[in-house]
Amino acid sequence: MKFNPSFKEKVLYLIYINKNMNETEDSKTKNEIKQILKSFDEVYAREGSNDELSNFLHKNIFIITPDEAKRVNGKIECISTWKKRYSGKKIYSWNAYDHEIHVYGNGEFAVMSYYFDMIYDVKGKKTNYKGRDMIVLVKENEKWLIVADQFSPSP
Repeated sequence: MKFNPSFKEKVLYLIYINKNMNETEDSKTKNEIKQILKSFDEVYAREGSNDELSNFLHKNIFIITPDEAKRVNGKIECISTWKKRYSGKKIYSWNAYDHEIHVYGNGEFAVMSYYFDMIYDVKGKKTNYKGRDMIVLVKENEKWLIVADQFSPSP
């Protein structure tokens, strides 16, 4: 017996395939973004060079930090602000968790939020810091770049 699907069955099948492909692609994109942020955090935690950090950043990045009254604009200024915050402090541990990622604009724009726990040294004393972070990324030339970042201590 030969299966001869109706037009309706064909359309439903195509919708099903498209939905599953989109879910797979969305999951793949979210995993890619999570990995990029993990790599960025690793470079940052080991006090990587400005060039290494710059590879993750969009040329028009801006950040909002709990230490600055105004937003900070541009790669060099953002890297300098981040490095100043942890200058002379050894980071012992970094744990980012509870990631939530939303992808928009046909997979070209994403927002990620997560929480983190960090233990670092301040003048010989270990300090625990709990915070939250929200990062905005854009995809340019097939590469995800951080275009905005806002972090703060947990309330």
